[in-house]
Amino acid sequence: MELFDRSMTGFWATTYNIDLRLFSEYLVPRLGNPPVNIAVLADQRRLAHGLSRFGPEQLGGLATVNRRWLLRGVRAGGPAFHPKSYLSVSPGHALLLVGSGNLSAGGLDVLSRQVGQAADRR
Repeated sequence: MELFDRSMTGFWATTYNIDLRLFSEYLVPRLGNPPVNIAVLADQRRLAHGLSRFGPEQLGGLATVNRRWLLRGVRAGGPAFHPKSYLSVSPGHALLLVGSGNLSAGGLDVLSRQVGQAADRR
């Protein structure tokens, strides 16, 4: 099972940094047909910084945020919310990846090479 698969019924991610455009415009459409339960928890400060870089003309690319998929900023008790975990669920299968890659192009590349993985087939 791939991390991003059209047969998915659910996807959960925790990350320090998220590339909003990559996830919203490229990866979400590859996560299966609605309804897919998608939730992403990201560091609140990094998320606010990323959102501040979007101008009014670019906000259309974020139209699916909190409509088709849930995005929440997390304020950690320490200096940052820093876990990187990804759970994808499809009928009869679940895949959990834990590694050091953020939800960005570079982070997913790192994740594909350096990851702890657990899978469950039913």
